[in-house]
Amino acid sequence: MNQTTAGGNDNNARILNLETNEVFILQYNPSDLTVGRTNTLSQRPKQGEDSPDTRFTGGEARQLKLSTLFDSYGERTDVRDKIRPFYKLAWIDSSTQNNTTKRGRPPKCKLIWGNMPAASTPGNTAEDFTGFMTSIAVKYILYLDDGTPVRATVDFIIMEAADDADTKGTNPTSFAEPGQRYFIVRPRDTISLIAFKEYGDATQWRRIADANGLENPLALHDGQALIIPPAG
Repeated sequence: MNQTTAGGNDNNARILNLETNEVFILQYNPSDLTVGRTNTLSQRPKQGEDSPDTRFTGGEARQLKLSTLFDSYGERTDVRDKIRPFYKLAWIDSSTQNNTTKRGRPPKCKLIWGNMPAASTPGNTAEDFTGFMTSIAVKYILYLDDGTPVRATVDFIIMEAADDADTKGTNPTSFAEPGQRYFIVRPRDTISLIAFKEYGDATQWRRIADANGLENPLALHDGQALIIPPAG
């Protein structure tokens, strides 16, 4: 499990790549976070009446928009080096190629911040969902004398996406299956403690170790995302 950081600490907001389990830690927590959902209605005029006949036709996907800062002024280095890894969340992931259509897609991802869980739970908070990165907009706001950008604001947009047949790839172990749950390791967590939290039985730690291919289950680190397989 890889962890990419833009210089932020382990308590900062992060974006989890659900295909690779890679965690992208923001340098600074978001300054703005907006969650929106729109319902679609159809209207049909009613003869002789002021108000039309309005009917609900469906709901649209939620969108999560967050704004954050990337800064390398103190290091006098190019701030684009801190931003560049995050573009992996918007590029097509070859491992998601569909066997029939041969089409690929970007990886599914999820914002994790504060008490937001790594696994989405229906009916939880409005911003608790998985989706695709639909936009990464960078605005450079400070430069060195030689033109090197050293500070930028970045706006990320994640759109909710449900699991369907077209999102399945060629390798079922390369990404999260529908309903897959994750556990984000925190300081002092051990694999047996995680097993107790998830299953109520500390002896089930091997189930977690096998699902994540852990060669050394004792070598967990803060921020690591672990797949939690169903109890069996």
